[in-house]
Amino acid sequence: MKRLAVLISILSIVGLVSVGLLGGSGALSLFLFAVAAVSTAYLLAWGYTLSSVIDMQKHCLRQNCMRAYILLHLVPASFLGGQLFLKMTPLNSYFYLVPVMLFFWTGRRSWGALYEISGSLMYQIFYRGNTGMLVSCPLLLALGVAFPEMFGVEIFRRLLVIYYTIHFLLTGVAVMHIDKDILVGRLVARA
Repeated sequence: MKRLAVLISILSIVGLVSVGLLGGSGALSLFLFAVAAVSTAYLLAWGYTLSSVIDMQKHCLRQNCMRAYILLHLVPASFLGGQLFLKMTPLNSYFYLVPVMLFFWTGRRSWGALYEISGSLMYQIFYRGNTGMLVSCPLLLALGVAFPEMFGVEIFRRLLVIYYTIHFLLTGVAVMHIDKDILVGRLVARA
């Protein structure tokens, strides 16, 4: 069931991107978004349950951050949905800055803790990605406000859409990697 959810998630996101690039119908986009949202929600719920198994006795705050990070996936999901179906205005993007920063901050803490515990390269890459976004998002938004003719808010919005799309494409892979690391004992207490 887990692998099927990963496959459905990936295929629906790829389908959604393809329909968007080809200028397909709104009804098909809405259907693919709904399928992607349900399958990704299943994967995130699976990840939430895995977070309670991970041995983070030295990282209690980070375990709570990991759970918050999983729940904060509502931020990118709502942002993508708003970009796809509501055609958000630049003003709406400003309101996303604080939730976006919280999403990347908790992600950075979560991936950093997982990397410290297991040493997995994938966790280190995700840690660096969240760190980069934590720095670049407010910088791009500030440049957009200071120099609207050159940058505007559009670069901030496009960066988030691209990052979040890739993020959701990799959600299933990340959750399966965490599950595997738990099974082989990299992320659980050794008896």
